[in-house]
Amino acid sequence: MNNKKLLMVLAILVLVSVVFCSCGGGEADGGDSGQDGISSGYTWGRQADIEVLDISACNPNHAWAVAGDKMYFFDGSTWTQRVEPQSIVDNVFCLDPEHSWASGETGTIYFYDGFLWANQGETFEPINGISGTDPEHVWAAGGEGTIYFFDGNEWTKKHEGDMGFEAVFALDNQHVWAATNSTIYFYDGNSWGVQDDALGARAISGVGADDLWAVQDASIYYFNGTSWSEQFQMEREVPTEKSIAIVQDISAVDSSHVWAIGEFLIYFYDGTSWEKQYESGGLNCVFSLDDEHIWAGGKDAIYFGSKI
Repeated sequence: MNNKKLLMVLAILVLVSVVFCSCGGGEADGGDSGQDGISSGYTWGRQADIEVLDISACNPNHAWAVAGDKMYFFDGSTWTQRVEPQSIVDNVFCLDPEHSWASGETGTIYFYDGFLWANQGETFEPINGISGTDPEHVWAAGGEGTIYFFDGNEWTKKHEGDMGFEAVFALDNQHVWAATNSTIYFYDGNSWGVQDDALGARAISGVGADDLWAVQDASIYYFNGTSWSEQFQMEREVPTEKSIAIVQDISAVDSSHVWAIGEFLIYFYDGTSWEKQYESGGLNCVFSLDDEHIWAGGKDAIYFGSKI
């Protein structure tokens, strides 16, 4: 009888341990609220419960986020609403604490001088991205086919095409890229020309003239200075009814620190391969200031990634 009782006790202990492990594994998968995932030496977590469409920072204590009719500022500690623009803004670019730009679907370009946001120019077409290298070299991607340039005094048209531009990225004054949904253009300091007429992009980021990434549909593409090629394809995301993964945005710090996001996943590139780093819901933008300050924004929160 004692042996039978001992066997029964052991069996119960094994069953309890199996159930406990199963519950723990299910909880770690996370949900729409996001999980505190730790991967590749990074941890992610919610920083603010606000909806945003784009984020840009120039130092750890100076970052902006836009959300249509709202603009938020991060001072290194908390996000606070600073202004309600008179028109919808869905993209922002922060060059330094005294030079930031924001724009959106109406084409109004707003400028921040370190004290106030003010209307700097009207393009009368949606602006889908702004990027610059200094206060006298700033570019804007027009959604109806125009690339605009700011020389420190005024915005002027620099290129006009047949299709709307989705993204623009300025590496330096002789290396600027812009993309429609089917073509990537390149500016060499003198003129714009087609670089790849078989590839479009919704976002571009890079760290060198031969070290660039672009995202389109479910794929991440890499430019080696000569040609663009597919580097990675995101897997189908959750929920399972999504037919394909859509890469929303990408941001690079250096050759071994690149982040890309789908609607539900944050991926990290370490210079060798891409892997999942964090899972949440409703993501649409990512910005990496350096390898210790990374933000991702979405429908209900701003998430912050940092080294552990």
